[in-house]
Amino acid sequence: MTHRRIGTFFISILAVALILSGCEASQPDINIRSGDAENTFVEEPVPPQAQQYSAHLEKSNDYLNLILQKNYAAFYEDMDSHMRGYTTADALGKMHEHIIATYGTTLEHKPQQWWFIKTTERGTPILVSRKLVRHEKALIAYDFIFSPDKKDMKPIGFFIQDKYK
Repeated sequence: MTHRRIGTFFISILAVALILSGCEASQPDINIRSGDAENTFVEEPVPPQAQQYSAHLEKSNDYLNLILQKNYAAFYEDMDSHMRGYTTADALGKMHEHIIATYGTTLEHKPQQWWFIKTTERGTPILVSRKLVRHEKALIAYDFIFSPDKKDMKPIGFFIQDKYK
């Protein structure tokens, strides 16, 4: 897959998450993370104001481990059924393999590193649980997008990016 097709695929996955939530991008209601703007790759306990998202951190860690173990089928099977209609386990695998080919193998991730971005788009809340992963050539963001109102915590979107805010 070419870089252009991979880039288009990345945008498509994010677009699917936004379509499923019926929204356009807007300013987040919550944007809280471990560390600070200069050093985001830090492990810290989840603070009281973000405790309600602790279960999302655990699920994100579980999903990240599946991806890093290249068990794309297990991650795919646990995605929200609407999301599965827009992608395949093979496509998720190709996306991750492209990250590895571009940025090198995974060196490290920190289970207690967390970053939560919650926003409401056209009345529909979404929660991004961002996990940072150090590869040989870059620090990469793996975004797991959830509907915070659903108790099953199945991802409604997934996005990998090398430049993030």
